[in-house]
Amino acid sequence: MKTLHSILSPALLALTALSLQAGPILFDNDKGDLDYNQAANWTGNVLPGSDSTARIGNGMNVTLDSAVQYHTHSCHIGIPNGSGSLTINRGGSVSFSNYAALGWDHLGTLTINKGGSFSCGPLGIGAYVRAPGKGPGAILNMNGGTLKAGMIQATSDKAVLNLAGGTITSTAIRMPASEHDGVVINWDFSSGSSTRITVTGDLIELLETEINLKINGLKNGTYTLIENKGNGMINFTGKVNITGVSTGSGAKVKLSDNAPGNDLILTIRAVDSRPNR
Repeated sequence: MKTLHSILSPALLALTALSLQAGPILFDNDKGDLDYNQAANWTGNVLPGSDSTARIGNGMNVTLDSAVQYHTHSCHIGIPNGSGSLTINRGGSVSFSNYAALGWDHLGTLTINKGGSFSCGPLGIGAYVRAPGKGPGAILNMNGGTLKAGMIQATSDKAVLNLAGGTITSTAIRMPASEHDGVVINWDFSSGSSTRITVTGDLIELLETEINLKINGLKNGTYTLIENKGNGMINFTGKVNITGVSTGSGAKVKLSDNAPGNDLILTIRAVDSRPNR
């Protein structure tokens, strides 16, 4: 079986080691309302603090509708005692000064809805190993709101990103071709827009990544999927599936340039279907 050391990059491993040193506080839902911001719902009846690792598992589907007023050290969603999820709604916000991990031996799901906010250092998606081929290890749902993170990395089990709105800002993205079951990114533009990803550093690696785009109703034009603000180049190998071309008969995903600072863009244009004369 793969170990934690075999799947994390050195930088993520160092930060994870720090998070494991922080005292774990488990969401136990003693109050019964699945509210993240209620102290009674955590072991010891205290909210996770600056020296704590918040852990959500045991099948708990936790919600956050208000702002957490201080930084928490780190976070694990989906832990050895069971799957877990955190949904952040309008007005909800939480910040972790160190590592956040989705999926630790069981499925971890993070959903950010319009008006919600989640920030952390490095974010591991599918961060720990289960047996291969057993479905996603982690799911990230962006329905609006903001996600700010250091490096976002798929590290083990299959990672699924469902993107329908809001913004993601990170210092780097690393979706490697080894040590995990692959990455699927579902971009949904059916509302007329979708999630925009901005990377401020130099590493953008999407290897063996499947991108699915639903573009029903989008007008012809150019749409930025990943904005590259660093000095590196986007390294994308994988496949793209596009459905719902309604206003134009041609659509493709491409890099804006083959040079540092290039963006990943979606282009929709009309195609002249008249026979050649």
